[in-house]
Amino acid sequence: ERWVVAAKRADFAAIGKEFGIDPVIARLIETGDVQDRDEIRRYLYGKVDELASPHLMKDVDKAVEILRNKIRKKRIRIIGDYDIDGVISTFILIKGLKRAGALADTYIPDRVADGYGIHEHLIERAVNDGIDVIVPVIMELRRTMKITMAK
Repeated sequence: ERWVVAAKRADFAAIGKEFGIDPVIARLIETGDVQDRDEIRRYLYGKVDELASPHLMKDVDKAVEILRNKIRKKRIRIIGDYDIDGVISTFILIKGLKRAGALADTYIPDRVADGYGIHEHLIERAVNDGIDVIVPVIMELRRTMKITMAK
């Protein structure tokens, strides 16, 4: 597989100077579909009230209800991605669940041994460990988090 950085027509040096970042970082941000100056500002320095509503995620209300009913009663395992977005998302989710009083742990699959995504052997391992609820955290390329519930 060969990776190529898309040729974008932008003054990455000027963007870097404006936002106090390296021009290489400016190029990476723009490659990730962040297009105009306001989007770059929100990406780098955005505030909580500028985040997209979590209710835009499919079935998030169902997921919240399931977790609300399981916290403090059942063991929860978060299975994350092994890339940096997945690890950080897993960390944020475990911190939030533990703050809410959940009996939760995490598992980051091994890239080679486990492959990408949720597989039967990961579910079997969770069951053998006494886990009642699995929360797979799967990152998509557009910096959005998709959380699905499995039991």
